[in-house]
Order: sequence, then structure tokens, then C-alpha cells
Amino acid sequence: MKKEIIDKSTYEKYKSLETEKNALLKKINTILACLVGMSLIPSIVLIQLEPPLPYGFIAFGILLGALLIANIVIGCKYAKITNAIEAYENAQDEGRKRIEENLRQQQQATAQDAMLRLDDIKKTIIVETHTGKDNDNAMTRGVVGGLLFGATGAIVGTATAQEKSYTTFLIIYNDDSRTTQTVENGSTLYNHYIKYLEV
Repeated sequence: MKKEIIDKSTYEKYKSLETEKNALLKKINTILACLVGMSLIPSIVLIQLEPPLPYGFIAFGILLGALLIANIVIGCKYAKITNAIEAYENAQDEGRKRIEENLRQQQQATAQDAMLRLDDIKKTIIVETHTGKDNDNAMTRGVVGGLLFGATGAIVGTATAQEKSYTTFLIIYNDDSRTTQTVENGSTLYNHYIKYLEV
């Protein structure tokens, strides 16, 4: 089945319908499961009679069949919505991955450029601090230390963090060109940039 391409508002509407579908299925399955369970007891009793009466098992089979049919019918009815939701979520995931990859490549290029110009630095300024786990794309943004507490306050604040700490420097070169670089606190690059820190 071809998956429908939907926008965010349609996605939210479909998610609401998907929730209603799940609630409906849960209700139907609960009722039918109770009926199946109740039909099993008389089935066992009736089969013990002479001659055995299979009516209970017939009722058990009918209810079990109804349970399966209800799931299939509702599943088919909402298949278009389910497929559209999956397509939207997959597209969002792919978009996030592309953005992350582009950012990673930009960071690599910036880092390589910064490494080539280590001896050409005029001064550095702390832009902001970050704390987070290593390789964590969703770092918790810290306070912009340079603006609120000054460079010393920013350094002390990030040094006391429990998680790994990072600092983003604005690097100003001798030709007045500028770039930003985020490095882990205490690393070789961090110590190098600190030497040029404007206080």
C-alpha cells in the first residue's frame, strides 16, 4: 500500500484517531476475551455429558473467531492512517539524521580549520558553557558564563559539574577573522584557548 504524505496538523489528527482506534480495540478485546472465558467453563461441563454436547465449544469458537475478525476489520479500516503516521515519523527521523550529519560535518571542518590556525590566535572569548554526557546530541545548555558571571565564573561553574563539561569559545585571529569552537573542558585545545582568553 502506498503511504500517504501528510503535514504536521494531519499527523496530529491521525495520531488522535490512532489513539481512539487503540482504545476501541482494547474495549472490544476485553469484552470478547471475557465472553470467551465464560464460554469455556460451560463448554467443559457440556462435553462431559452423555452424549457430549459440543455447543459450548461451538460458542467458544465463534467468539474467538469474532475476536480475530474484529481486530482484522478495525486494523484494515485504520491501515491508511497507521501507514501515514509511520511515513511521517520516518520522514522526521530521516530529517533529524540529515541535520545531525550536516552539523557533524560542519563541526569537523571548523575543527580542522581551527587546528591549522592555533598559532594565529589574537584572543578568545567564552560564549557559553555546556554540560552533558559524551556524544550526547541533546546537551543541556548551561548559563552563558561570560555574560552573567564573567570568564572566571564560567570556568569554575563548568568545572564543578558532575557530567562532562564543554566550553564554546569565540576565537578571534590576528587578521580579525572569527570562528567558534566547542571543546571539552580540560582538554589540550581548551587549555590552549584559555591562554588567549580576554578577561
